[in-house]
Amino acid sequence: MVHSIKKPVIIDIWNGKGGTAKTTTTYNLAVAMSSEHGKKVLCIDMDGQAGLTRAMGFDPNKFEDKYIGRVLIDTDKDDGEKRVKMADIIITKEIKNKEKISCTIDLAPSKEALYMDEMIINNYNLRESRLKWALDEFEGLSKYDYVLIDCSPNPGQAVNNALMAGDRVIIPVTAEAMALAGLPTTLNGFAKVRKSLNPSIKTLGILCLRYDKRRNLSKEIKDMLSVGFKEIVFDTLIPENVSVAEAPSHGMSVIEYKQYSDGAIAYKSFCNEVLKRMEV
Repeated sequence: MVHSIKKPVIIDIWNGKGGTAKTTTTYNLAVAMSSEHGKKVLCIDMDGQAGLTRAMGFDPNKFEDKYIGRVLIDTDKDDGEKRVKMADIIITKEIKNKEKISCTIDLAPSKEALYMDEMIINNYNLRESRLKWALDEFEGLSKYDYVLIDCSPNPGQAVNNALMAGDRVIIPVTAEAMALAGLPTTLNGFAKVRKSLNPSIKTLGILCLRYDKRRNLSKEIKDMLSVGFKEIVFDTLIPENVSVAEAPSHGMSVIEYKQYSDGAIAYKSFCNEVLKRMEV
């Protein structure tokens, strides 16, 4: 009997507009999945700004060639050549609760050199498939339940590779002025990816963040999202919250930093919705 190898669900967190809390959402969703539900999670930082790498408490400048960009460049080298593989770059973050380790999250880190790597990759054949190849050959992939990819807002090979490898996409949208301006571009870009690169990828949902119930603008944006994208908008609203903003400077998720804050409670609720949708 041939046994199929379990593969994790790969979720891209992406919006073509910057400043939409993609990194914050990636990290907090990973922590909620792991600490609240016992899921094994791998995060991949696919942004040259290395925001996720920094938010998890790591210094991108210390990784030399052990980062995601080098993996993408080296993917099609022969085994006899010196190459960096996915297994070589993964580091582990210990999530602590009252000084006790409650769970761990793995990270494939990034650094600024990824921007230059994208230019190199752009000259390769099948350039959009390199992350998918790297994951397919990664023997440790089967131990994960979910892979969460923090995507760059900038168009390029990092985003293309993330979407080519992904199964689902979560689109974060902030409840702020001009927040909806980039949404059509993001959705059009996603449609093009589905048509030309990855027909099987689907939208898991749109998440509204930095919601302030005291502000009419927040309510207006929430209502517009609910009307325009009723079937895919998550019910959970991530509030404008000081703890959410402060946590990354401590190398922590808000769930670690202030686990009973409104932000932490909201991200746990959002995680519940994500897992419920994945069961359908």
